[in-house]
Amino acid sequence: SFTSSYSLNSPYGGRRSSSSSLFASFSSPRCAYPYDDDEDDKYTKSTASSKTKALAITSIITVLFYAYATYRASSIATQLSILSLDLRTMLFDHNNDVMALSEANALEKELQGEIDYRNKEIARNTLAKTMSTNQNEMLLKKEEALRKRIDRMENDIAEISRMEAIERFGEGPHRIEFSLQFMNDDGAFVPEMAKSRTNKFVMELAPLSLMPHSVLHFLEMIDHQLWNGAAFVHHVDHVVQAVPTAFRTAETMKPMFDNLGLSELAFQEYHEEYPHDTYSVGFSGRPGGLEFYINTQDNSLIHGPGGQTQHALREEGDPCFAKIVSGHHVIDRMNQKGQNNKKEIHIIGIERAVLLPQGMTSHQNPYSRMKR
Repeated sequence: SFTSSYSLNSPYGGRRSSSSSLFASFSSPRCAYPYDDDEDDKYTKSTASSKTKALAITSIITVLFYAYATYRASSIATQLSILSLDLRTMLFDHNNDVMALSEANALEKELQGEIDYRNKEIARNTLAKTMSTNQNEMLLKKEEALRKRIDRMENDIAEISRMEAIERFGEGPHRIEFSLQFMNDDGAFVPEMAKSRTNKFVMELAPLSLMPHSVLHFLEMIDHQLWNGAAFVHHVDHVVQAVPTAFRTAETMKPMFDNLGLSELAFQEYHEEYPHDTYSVGFSGRPGGLEFYINTQDNSLIHGPGGQTQHALREEGDPCFAKIVSGHHVIDRMNQKGQNNKKEIHIIGIERAVLLPQGMTSHQNPYSRMKR
């Protein structure tokens, strides 16, 4: 064969004839060239240089790889950090959206409740407006019937009171004498002097034709001596008021009025012909009938109909049932005594209150100084 017959001269003086030697001779870079030391050194240096270059290239590639890897890792870390921040921002925004949605739902429920309430109110108003004329007329008729019934009952009570007052106390005029005790500078009450006129005043009750119920009510109080030992107090400028309180012990006397059914009137009696002039006497309260007061000025407006706006039935007036006909100077003394010290309640004792015989004044009454 070609491989077995073909031979090359060996530079070492021998002959090579095998196929492997032939393949080696073709593959060696020094084949067909004679052996030379300089060439060998060049080859060695070239090989070392190639290795150095390869090692340098490898190092450079390695450095570049690690640099690129570090850069990519840093870039990925930065992107992850940015992504994490974005996620936190999105989560915060989501939480804010949830809270806002919750608040919006609560506000919507509140608004819906308000709308429902308004709708119900509108429905009620609409229902009230759409009531038939017959129903409105029926309500007005009922109101008018009740008012007439109340007026009739009040007139019946007034007439019964007038008849009872005439039967028990005469037709009048009815006069009542009050004897008082004033405090001295030491705070002690001074008894009335036998011939003194500085501690007495006389009130004349209204005609039975005008104020029969109130007059009978007060006459019964006097007849049962309920005001004996009570007190007048003064703490406002326009009235001096009598209260069911013992002036000596400061104990309440109201139970005595309650036990006799004389704590209040059956209705708020008033007559325009008997207004609250100066030195007139009226019942206070709603309903009136226990405490009474003496007007120290003209109180027709504030104690007449519509003057007491603190009460539910503002159209009513305080019952005015008497006038002071004697002893105005005593009333002025009571009023002046209170004005000297407006910060405190001034007390004047009621020693006794007696009904004078008809046709007699207090000067002619033999019982005016007698303790009952």
